[in-house]
Amino acid sequence: MNITGVLLMEPTKVCKKCGEEFPYSQLHYKDGKHRTPRAMCKPCSMRLDKEAKELRKQNPLPEPHYCKGKCSTWLEQKDMKLHHNHVTGEFIAYVCSKCNLAMGNANDDPNVLYHLYLLSKGTS
Repeated sequence: MNITGVLLMEPTKVCKKCGEEFPYSQLHYKDGKHRTPRAMCKPCSMRLDKEAKELRKQNPLPEPHYCKGKCSTWLEQKDMKLHHNHVTGEFIAYVCSKCNLAMGNANDDPNVLYHLYLLSKGTS
């Protein structure tokens, strides 16, 4: 309720993982200047963080190497991103941030990734 006695509704957002609607106070916030709520509720975010921590424990960081995403970026351990299948939870590889985002944005779909490859070569 505000100062005039009018009941104010807290804005809500639907979690992209569980599909439930949550008030902003139950969402994680992005870092940075604008501090907007992420599209994931705290319980889902904490569950995913726990799964990633377990995957890191089962798959320790390798020695520095070239990115397994074939972009040829040299990776120090601090630059390695754990890439995994979001459906099965299976570990795939440690890759650079750009390759991790590209594969994640394509939902790890080989057909999408192949067509993006063709497009980049100008042959699609």
